[in-house]
Amino acid sequence: MRRLKNRWAREVTGLSSTDRVSRASEERKWAEWHLLDLPMTTYTEIEILPTTVGRSILGHALKQVRGDLVTVRIGLAISTVASVWSIWI
Repeated sequence: MRRLKNRWAREVTGLSSTDRVSRASEERKWAEWHLLDLPMTTYTEIEILPTTVGRSILGHALKQVRGDLVTVRIGLAISTVASVWSIWI
């Protein structure tokens, strides 16, 4: 926890510094973070970070396979109808 606190303090110092190189580097990191839609947490919420990141990963995975899930559902519905229809024949 001390290492995380020290790293956080260095990042805050980098954001508040007037050095253009470090400020640009930090802004680029945060821009990538926001672009990937990663969860934002504070130091006090560090205990729930694994859960938050896990939910974020699952959300991104579901967005990627949404079309495939629709295809699977349609296939299951057609096969169920065909099975029930074959009983009546």
